[in-house]
Amino acid sequence: MPPNGRRGSEATRLLTNVDPASIRLVAISKTFPADYVSALADAGQVDFGENKVQEALQKMDATSTLALRWNLRYTLAASAASGCFIAAIYALRW
Repeated sequence: MPPNGRRGSEATRLLTNVDPASIRLVAISKTFPADYVSALADAGQVDFGENKVQEALQKMDATSTLALRWNLRYTLAASAASGCFIAAIYALRW
């Protein structure tokens, strides 16, 4: 950390120029089943994140009637390329 706490000062300076309406809370659904996602959606959570394509697709399918935004966070392996395409189709629906 730089002397005199300058890193914190820089972060504060950067955040003062951010519109609070532009900040989104992304709930990470990793290791939680789709019914937990549905429960959070019922409470008003809209943005969800997942890091495994197969789990994301299962949860997207199980919650397809809900207006959710999915954020896929993963390193794409060649075997997951078709899943990535399917996930993109889901994302385009909203």
